Order: sequence, then structure tokens, then C-alpha cells
Amino acid sequence: MLMLGALATFMGVLLSRGRDVADLASSVFGSFVAVTGDAHQAKVAQDIFRQQVRYERSIQIREDMRDVNKLMMESVQTHVIMGSIILGVCYNMCIEGYPPDESERTVVGMWLVFTSWSVTFTLIALWLALRFQMKMSSSARDRLLRRHRLMVPDDLVVGRMGGHNVVNQVANFHNWMLSAMNRLADFDDSKADSKNAIRGPARSRRNANLRVRVESCTGGSLDVDPLKKGMYGWLHPEKDGWSEHTLLDVPFFLQGETLIRSPWEFSGERPTAFRVYGEATLYVAAQCPPLGDGTDDMSTSKHGIRKALWLDGQVPEWPSDELPLAITGFHEDWQGDSGYGEFRRVDGFSMYVDRMDLELPLYKLVLKSPKNQEFTDVVIQWNFNIGC
Repeated sequence: MLMLGALATFMGVLLSRGRDVADLASSVFGSFVAVTGDAHQAKVAQDIFRQQVRYERSIQIREDMRDVNKLMMESVQTHVIMGSIILGVCYNMCIEGYPPDESERTVVGMWLVFTSWSVTFTLIALWLALRFQMKMSSSARDRLLRRHRLMVPDDLVVGRMGGHNVVNQVANFHNWMLSAMNRLADFDDSKADSKNAIRGPARSRRNANLRVRVESCTGGSLDVDPLKKGMYGWLHPEKDGWSEHTLLDVPFFLQGETLIRSPWEFSGERPTAFRVYGEATLYVAAQCPPLGDGTDDMSTSKHGIRKALWLDGQVPEWPSDELPLAITGFHEDWQGDSGYGEFRRVDGFSMYVDRMDLELPLYKLVLKSPKNQEFTDVVIQWNFNIGC
């Protein structure tokens, strides 16, 4: 009876103050909408500024390439002019510098040999200088018109500027609450994001045009492809095939390079070992910690709310203790205090994914150049507390 009385008293107070509670909730929600709207506008302005910085950076890179090409062209042009003058002197020696008739045959032979070799070597030097000039012009044209284009955002990137507005944030928070309740109810929600695996063409067809050839060191097989926009970039976590998530945008310097696919949900329990043929730089892009999709409830409560509401920023960096390490195969200049190769953040560049408008930070590590052999064995140790 005492419990029923207390409950009745509480319901009476709640009903008598219902209007005040509703007004308070409405004012709190209105303030939240106003603050979130201002934050969304600030994010839009910040994203526009970031795109402007990337555009200016691409212009600066192109101008630096033009300056370097101009300086090298001037140097080669100087060699061509000097070579032409020397060639004229050599021809003058051949025509007007003939030894007198009473000269010995040894002197005439030496004159003939020296003038012939001087003309030959000068012609070869001029031909090499002209060939180098043509190759340099062709390389500069290829780099300016194909690889180092102006970094102008396309429609997909423009459509996601500003990140999440208040509707997206409330929806993300709602989805996170539902996933947490499902985990508490022992409902397997891990398959909600893994519908059907997407089948790709045969690997023999896909691996034919790789710029850098890679293969597994453990006897298995790697799923590799040339990197491009709109491609399926991850393996399905449960089935044989690709995950349905695609890459909306990638940096210009990575387009056409070799992509090694990994599962969409990657824990990194075991090191990754592969063999690289030729000189290469390793790039890694992932969201660490994941957006509240960890299997541990503590990990979800620790990172889920902050990630769902984007409290850590649009492109949060990896925790320093969770950055991967290269056990073998790294360049000596990239050796850190731990004695292993340490990845570094690529400032100003990231990858866009179609899932929840994710923007993945980009890290890189320069690999060791193969000397006595054609390949370099690379072993990457992952230090994730939860996964990525």
C-alpha cells in the first residue's frame, strides 16, 4: 500500500506539472536544434574552407612542378647551346685544321682519331640532351594533365559538406540506442549491415593491370585491385565477396594504385604479412575506434555516443597507442622510438565512404627499397583496442 501511495503521489505531481515539463522539454529541444543548426553551418563553412585549402595546395603543387621543370629545361638548354658551339668548333677543326702535307703519318692519324671522336661524342651528348628534354616535357605533361589535376570537389563531396545536421545526429543517436538495446537483449544485430556479398570478376582479370604487384607471404591470396572512385573497397565480414560500401572520393595521387582489400570490420588480431615488388609507399585509411560497432558493451558506451554525435570532429585521428607498426619492410628514415616503422598522418587528405558520410583519415609509411632482390617482405602489427 505504501508503494501504491507513493506511485499515486508521483503521478499526481507529474500530471499537475505536465505542462511545465512539456514547456521545459520543448525549450531544451529548441535550444538543441538552434545550437546544432549553428554548428552545422559552421561545419559547412569549415568544409568549404578545407576544400579551398586543398584547391590552393593543388595549385601550389602544380606551380612547383612547373618551376622545377623550367629550371631543368633552362639547364638542358644551356648544355644544348654549349654543345652546339663545341660541335661547330669540331667541324671547323675538321675543315680548316688539317695538318700540313709534310706532317708525319702518326700526327695525321692522331688528328683524324681525335677530331672524329670529338664530333661523335659531341653529337651523342646533343642527342642525349635533346632526348632528355623531350622526355622531361612528356613527363611534365603527363603529371600535370593526368596525375596532378586540380583538386576540385565533385558532386558527391559537395553533397556531404557540413557533415550531419540535427536530423542526422538525432537519427544516429537513435540508431545507436537501438543497437545498444538489441545487444542487451542478445539480439544479433551484426548481420544488419551485411546483406549480400557482391561478387567481382575473376582475380586473374582484376590483377592484370596493377602498378605495384603484391602477394601474400603466408601462402594465402590477397584481394587486390587498382584504386578508383566508386569501387567496392572492403571484403564482406562473413561471406565470400565484397561488402556493399563504396569509396566516394580518394586522393588524386592514389588513383590507379594497388588496393589491398580488408574486411569492413577489422580487428587486427593477427599481423598482416605481404610481399611488395618494387619501390612503394603504404597507405592505411580506417575509422579507429569504430562508430560504436564494437562487440564489447564498454567499447560501445565509451565511443558510441561521441562518434554518433560527432563530438570528436569530422575527421578524428587515431589514438597514438592504436597506430599500427611495421615490424619489417619499412624505410630506415621512418623508424620511430619503438624501433619499428611508424605511420604518419597525411595532412589535408582523406577518403570518403558512402556509409554515414564517413571521412577516413589517411596514414602512410614508406617501404624499404629492394636491393639484392626484387621484392620486400612487409609485416604490419595492428594495435587496435577494439578494431576499426
